[in-house]
Amino acid sequence: MLYLKNTLIWDFWLLRVKDTFHLFYLECPRKLAKEKNDITTIGHAVSTDLYNWETKGTILSGGAKGDWDDLCLWTGCTVELNGKYYLFYTGRKKSEAGRIQRIGVAVSDDLHHFVKMPQNPILVADKRWYEETVNFSSVYPHVAWRDPYVVKDPDSDYYYAFITARTNTGSDQTRGCIGLARSTNLLKWECLPPVYAPNRYRYLEVPAVYQFGNRWYLLYGTKDYCHAVDSPERRPETGCFYTSSEELLGPYLQEDHVLVGTDTGAYTTKLVQTDQGLFALFHITKYPGLEPYAGFISDPFPVNILNDGRLSVDFKIPQLHI
Repeated sequence: MLYLKNTLIWDFWLLRVKDTFHLFYLECPRKLAKEKNDITTIGHAVSTDLYNWETKGTILSGGAKGDWDDLCLWTGCTVELNGKYYLFYTGRKKSEAGRIQRIGVAVSDDLHHFVKMPQNPILVADKRWYEETVNFSSVYPHVAWRDPYVVKDPDSDYYYAFITARTNTGSDQTRGCIGLARSTNLLKWECLPPVYAPNRYRYLEVPAVYQFGNRWYLLYGTKDYCHAVDSPERRPETGCFYTSSEELLGPYLQEDHVLVGTDTGAYTTKLVQTDQGLFALFHITKYPGLEPYAGFISDPFPVNILNDGRLSVDFKIPQLHI
């Protein structure tokens, strides 16, 4: 578990290098919880067991005044290629009140010192398929283009980025989708049509993609107020959801499943395969005594893949000794 007395932690991602797990996370001072989304920086911690973490401090912050990312940084991922580490992140600009999200990258030789690339932003929403201007009458008056999760295609030279986005057609309430882009060198990217558009949510955020056996699993978070479909069989929930496919690029099943939902206090998740099995870590949003926002990362919980391909996690509300 990673809980910091004076610092909030929320969306996070992991990279394993040999026997060390590197955890990157969004952070801000705990006393400024109500302002967290506009003052975010990216922190770093390391562990060999996923339980005990050593923090390394802030490793990436917003840009200089006038830069495309001068307001704050949001979620991303970290990928290794040819001995270098590419940290992808979401940037927001002060002069736009942070309403337009774009994606940049910073590169490191050691996972501790990152340099932003001069060609940033390397990915912006493509108007052929996605909302790319702000509509102030929309239920989501922003340009959603954030939370890149980059995966190497085992069958080609391409890396694919799975991105929180919104389609440019259909009901305003149901445009949430997972956007897609591809690259061979992690610096020059080509936008592609959405890889998953269930016509159900306002947005699907912080995606992650994993291959287990012969299936690919696409995970994401969303909130109860983002559900456009409400039926006796499927009540709106806040939590972690997933769908799956036989191929990395889909088609993914339109009907998704709840991994961990309402009343758990868990939101976005990452899965980790270890020598001891498959585990899930969650960022925890609610915990007694930590109002208005809990802001810590859970211990790992075992994950089982059932015979029908569904995922089951043995989640218990964490016991935190403050």
